[in-house]
Amino acid sequence: MLFSFLTRLIPATLLQPGDYGLLVLASTVILVGGMIFRLGFEVGLARELPRSSSPSTTFLSGFVLIFGTSIALGLLVEWLVGPIALLFDEPALEPFFVVCAFGIPSMAVIKIIGSRFRGTEDMVGAC
Repeated sequence: MLFSFLTRLIPATLLQPGDYGLLVLASTVILVGGMIFRLGFEVGLARELPRSSSPSTTFLSGFVLIFGTSIALGLLVEWLVGPIALLFDEPALEPFFVVCAFGIPSMAVIKIIGSRFRGTEDMVGAC
């Protein structure tokens, strides 16, 4: 939560109000798209790990699936940055979408690692 606060605070002090608004708009669109695209895979992975006969294989399969789809979403956003900026009638959005698109795979890695810890905690608690 502190990281999220700092990622909003630092740009808010460095950018003009209009540019900060563009950054928030771009990051919100990327965040919503990422949540829809992941479809709760990390939650399912956390639930499946304690039940799996091979948790390492299950985790690796989930990691490849989630990380691969997040890279695909990031590349899709990079490819569609022009039409998205036109949709909002704001050409200045393009660089913000490009920067935010790089965060999609990193956000997915953080989620998948968190699901690994939740699943492992459930496995230890079940013993």
